[in-house]
Amino acid sequence: MTERGRTFPRGLVLGLTMAEIAILIIFVLLLALAALLARESDRRQAAERELVRFEQIAALFEAEALPEDPVALRAALRERVDDHRDADSWRELVREIEATPGELREMAEAMNAAAQRGMSPAEVRDAIEIRQIGGGSDHPSCWYDRDGTVAYLFDVALVARGFVVDLARAPQHEAERALLPLDLVQTGSVVSQAQFLRQTRPVYEWSVERSCRFFVRAFDATAADQKDLYKRRMGALESRFYKNANPTGGLPAGLRAAR
Repeated sequence: MTERGRTFPRGLVLGLTMAEIAILIIFVLLLALAALLARESDRRQAAERELVRFEQIAALFEAEALPEDPVALRAALRERVDDHRDADSWRELVREIEATPGELREMAEAMNAAAQRGMSPAEVRDAIEIRQIGGGSDHPSCWYDRDGTVAYLFDVALVARGFVVDLARAPQHEAERALLPLDLVQTGSVVSQAQFLRQTRPVYEWSVERSCRFFVRAFDATAADQKDLYKRRMGALESRFYKNANPTGGLPAGLRAAR
């Protein structure tokens, strides 16, 4: 063996010197490090996107306080799902529902099961049912005129963006109306479903305490191809009031914002 061969021994397989093997190992380690850094960069970017997404969701749920009443909560959550169709929004709704007891928790479990089956946000939205108050039991009207007919509290137009509310004509009950908790009710302009439920909650609770229900006149001002939306609006309305749906005479002047 020559002096050079003794100084720089070569491997038996590749015929590389130790220095060349060291360089190869370093090169492989650099490739692995580059791959690791690229993966960490992707994870960091994904985390940043998640942060933006959660900030958007947080803004969605901080915009309005959620009602405490279970029926109003269901309607408010469904309204928000209607407005925010992405899957992350309804997953956040599931987390909120899970914080409430009883029937709403069962609803959350059903929604989770739907998500596992790959249902779309729209399909999950349709799985959230707005149930009528009273469990099917009837209550008398809170107002009757002297001839025994029902007197109406509101005229309400059901529109794509929510509701338009106006005070119904009730000349025999104006003094009584002044004593009702109607300060929150916004009339003459469009309010969202969540706002409608929140604004009418005090007068609904007033009726519950007295074992009666107020009647309203309800007018369909949705488009011909929005009947599913109309049904959801009607479900929310019926969680607060009894209604006379689409009475004759056309849309009252006080509901012109619905046009």
